[in-house]
Amino acid sequence: MDIFFMKQADPNYKPDRIVREGFGLVRGKKGEYGMFNVSVPTLAFLLEGNITLDYNQHVKDYLANGNGFMCVFPMAKFHRVKMNEDTVCVFLFIIGDNLSFCRRILTDESLRNMPKSTNILPVLRIVPQIRAFADQMMNYIDKREHLTRDISPTMQSGLQDLLMANYTQNELQRLLLPLYYTDESFYFKVSKLAEEFLSIEEMAARLNMSRSAFLRRFKRTFKQTPKQWSSEIKKNILYRALRETNLPLEQISQRLHFSSLQHMNIFCRKSLNKTPMSIRKGSSKYISL
Repeated sequence: MDIFFMKQADPNYKPDRIVREGFGLVRGKKGEYGMFNVSVPTLAFLLEGNITLDYNQHVKDYLANGNGFMCVFPMAKFHRVKMNEDTVCVFLFIIGDNLSFCRRILTDESLRNMPKSTNILPVLRIVPQIRAFADQMMNYIDKREHLTRDISPTMQSGLQDLLMANYTQNELQRLLLPLYYTDESFYFKVSKLAEEFLSIEEMAARLNMSRSAFLRRFKRTFKQTPKQWSSEIKKNILYRALRETNLPLEQISQRLHFSSLQHMNIFCRKSLNKTPMSIRKGSSKYISL
């Protein structure tokens, strides 16, 4: 599994951080699997391959025949995925807030008449113009070009223009439903606390909420308990730190608030079925975004 980001040319890029933005590229091998921990609203373009996706407990196979298809992954959720064939996927980790992205594409009338949210993943077939754009992003990332920091916002704006020009408002409404109904404000407030790995009481206090009100809002937004969410966050950051950085294990352990290196080793074996060193040195079928 290869995961690359347009920002990797930036010396300030930190792949062990939770929040990512801009364009990314995933090349997956048949049999690889894992969890998409989507930390910002994300638009995905499946260009080649066949995947099985667990979206809101609805499991379905998706095949990239023709030009492929695109879909939106709302943030604050974990999506289980398996590669049934060798797969190529371009991602846009949306820059800015989700409603601004929607308003840039949809008319005022379309926004007023948005259909009700659904647990089924809305998908759109990719037209040739969008496929050419996705191929261009893939080529930029493949070449590891030293691009300026402004290119991702510019490319995102260009993509929004292409979407408006090539799809009807009804089609775009269905595609953007998961973005429109995401509780973004609460999510980002909690995400800013994620790397501190606070207790429920501490997070609630930081947000000036009672424990009970915080738990209700958290479960409604994240669809899981704070303990489950924190464990998944820690697992994904640990995996990325081991695979994508050369940070010493002791430093990773301290950054992720493990009580000791031994505790991190136990957590790694339990959650990822491998030791930290085996993940760092060897190949892995687990994927994490």
